[in-house]
Amino acid sequence: MDTDVKVSLILERLNDRLHDARVDYQCHAGTHEFLVLYSGSRFMIRFREHALVRKSTQEIELAVAQIIDRVRRSITPNATNARVSAAVG
Repeated sequence: MDTDVKVSLILERLNDRLHDARVDYQCHAGTHEFLVLYSGSRFMIRFREHALVRKSTQEIELAVAQIIDRVRRSITPNATNARVSAAVG
């Protein structure tokens, strides 16, 4: 499966499972970045190109599920910025 399809999968999962989130995407220097604005907080999620190429769709699905769980757990009344590292790569 090519990288574009995997990026689309990640975007779809983030949008589907983090209701009312705004997700922006950009890619530069071999890094795919997803900026998630959710419940008043910002999260930057990064996947390296080689990780997306090397990992299976199932591994990426698992990583995204773990990231979504971390995002949901990190929401606090005073949180405004957070960095969530991708579990893949």
